[in-house]
Amino acid sequence: MLYYSKNGKSKIVHFVSCRHRKAMLLQNLGSFNTLAEAKRAGYRLCKHCDPLARFYRCELKNVSKFCKSHHMSQRLQGGAICLNTPYSGWQLVCGDEGEILLYHRNRWELKRDSKSAVKGFHHQNMQCDSLLEYCEYIVKHDKYRRENPEKKPPKWEHKPPKKGTNAWRAEHKREAKRDRRRAIANVFKLFAQLEAARA
Repeated sequence: MLYYSKNGKSKIVHFVSCRHRKAMLLQNLGSFNTLAEAKRAGYRLCKHCDPLARFYRCELKNVSKFCKSHHMSQRLQGGAICLNTPYSGWQLVCGDEGEILLYHRNRWELKRDSKSAVKGFHHQNMQCDSLLEYCEYIVKHDKYRRENPEKKPPKWEHKPPKKGTNAWRAEHKREAKRDRRRAIANVFKLFAQLEAARA
């Protein structure tokens, strides 16, 4: 649960443990169930609550040095830490309970990733204690993927419906309609050819 002040105009949300939230009067408190819900309403997470901002401020010097030596780029943007290597793209985002979640950019569009919290990325089940550790993990992940390239997943193939089912009957009706349309189009085409021959 995240909280905001109904009287304020800053559109900032806080976790329950935040000192700014504790200073608010109970009658002035509004709430969101999830951070995603708050973001959709145009709210952003308080800088004191945001573990990403804290990570970034505390470790910027060491992380910048590490990224430079491993040809990585890093930036804090739109409530996420974006990390890019010549081989892959990553985002660190804050979860609904203040936990840090790592997302990896998709190489291919997969059906399972359509409901991902970060569009075009999939969740990487990985927890580290510092931003530098996440950077080290990314470098190791890239090395592993270069040595063990992924095969492109096969495209999902449409299986024909089982005979006798409603889906099978509906498919046959659609096919019959398509055949009728093709037959009518062929008749009109023949008429047009005959007219052209007479002229």
